[in-house]
Amino acid sequence: MTKMINTEGIRAQATYIRATLSTILVWAIYVILMPVNRTENDDGYHYAYLLLHGNSEQLYQSRFPLFLPFEKLIVNVFYSCHIAVDPYKSMIWVSSIFAAAALFMFYLIARRRFMISHQSSLLAMLLLAFSYGFWRYAVEAELYSISHFLIFTTLYLLSSTVKEKTFRIVQASFIASVAVLFYKPNFIPLFLAFPCYFLVMRAYKQYILFLLTGAFFILLGYLVIFFSVKVSQTTYLSYLFSGGDGNEGNFLMSIFVYLSDIASTNYLYGFNLIKNLIHQRFPANMIVEEIMTASFYPLLNLIAVFTTISLIITGLYLVYRRFRLKTSSKKSNELNGLKTVIFIWLIIYCLILSILDPNSPEPWMMLVPPFFFIIGFDLIYKFEVNASSYAYRACYILLGFLILHNLAAAVIPNMNKNSDYNNNQGRQIISKATKNDVIICFGSYTEFYYLQYYSQAKVINANDDLSAFKRLVNQTLSKKRNVYLSNDVIYPVDVIRFRKPQNYKLLKQLISGYKILGHDKPGTFQNPGYYTLSI
Repeated sequence: MTKMINTEGIRAQATYIRATLSTILVWAIYVILMPVNRTENDDGYHYAYLLLHGNSEQLYQSRFPLFLPFEKLIVNVFYSCHIAVDPYKSMIWVSSIFAAAALFMFYLIARRRFMISHQSSLLAMLLLAFSYGFWRYAVEAELYSISHFLIFTTLYLLSSTVKEKTFRIVQASFIASVAVLFYKPNFIPLFLAFPCYFLVMRAYKQYILFLLTGAFFILLGYLVIFFSVKVSQTTYLSYLFSGGDGNEGNFLMSIFVYLSDIASTNYLYGFNLIKNLIHQRFPANMIVEEIMTASFYPLLNLIAVFTTISLIITGLYLVYRRFRLKTSSKKSNELNGLKTVIFIWLIIYCLILSILDPNSPEPWMMLVPPFFFIIGFDLIYKFEVNASSYAYRACYILLGFLILHNLAAAVIPNMNKNSDYNNNQGRQIISKATKNDVIICFGSYTEFYYLQYYSQAKVINANDDLSAFKRLVNQTLSKKRNVYLSNDVIYPVDVIRFRKPQNYKLLKQLISGYKILGHDKPGTFQNPGYYTLSI
């Protein structure tokens, strides 16, 4: 007697295999198109420097207490196996792996929790994968890919709970707590938005259990760190609540910043009209790195203009077709509850960021996933099930334009080392400066972190306190060592002079007492050279 073949199970397994292969393919694309110009990443070199030289307090920072210790653990594992590894590159590879894992979790949520078809789930996943913010931070020494994976895992576990599965709720809450210990702002979606699922389901005991369990693990985590590591904060509560300061900005700019995390706006810096407008209206904005990168590929900038227009037209067409579509939504409480959570996630996070940090692209990138969840279940899948074939195909066209746009606007330009502002400013100095030399720079903190990480010399940022400047220079020169000046000390960009006018005047006064020698044809934008001081 022959057994019946479970064709449904085979088909289900096949879809997950295809999703896995698609995720691996996306990861391979990330790796192949890995940027070498990393001037956009403000903190990566600083993090890597701390992995090599940071003390316990610098590693267990209140805003992300587990992130750097986790990365250092990975580096130490390689060292223990006698494998030499660059901490900066190690962090990039960790990000790429977690980004791929996060994409697969996104697919599982769309497929199993929102009950979207395989094809629509995959398309929504690919839109997220090739949105600029997700793509960029998938190959950066940052904590956002890890955060995405933990957030998606929490949502997947939480949305599978039923009243008798107490352990699953505790499990989801524990992972959510770990996510907060990796990056404190993860608290917003995980403990302000996600528990609303239980409120919609009227599972009030589960709501309280999730919050109390999360509070216990978060408070315990900070407690253990505070009493195990010497930190500058004098009390446990001051350590717990520190690291959450916001930045000033323009609320209206938030819309532009958010959209730039979906479709890159880097190409705009290649047009003189935009550069002049930013300099006039936002004189404190440091854009010299972006200008240099965009100036290398004028043809790609024009292609990006075309893809921007194409994305807008395609997007408007899809929105128009969606409003014309007559649909009947499913009445499942679980499904409606989960959709409600996604909208709450989007709204609450948006409101908080608009107040605390309206103009920084990094935190806004954490709002890209809920946007594509909504696109998946309320746009793409609706077109598919309602046989709106032209609109459904337009979703693939949208994906194509998005990939082409982000390639032209940012990814390809960032694959050129010569377009890296920090590399141009520091490569000659880094190649010449030795352990006992001193380097003075007066650019962005990104440039300072870059020089600090790659140079053996002591690096001084003239943006900071200059009270010990003269003594340090004299001590160095008296020992027959070199004092190097980056090009921006002699030719500082307007933004730095605007931000630090007192430091600019004092620095000019301090170096005027020494002989300044230029090297390698200094003063040009793409080949800035460097300077040395002598008595």
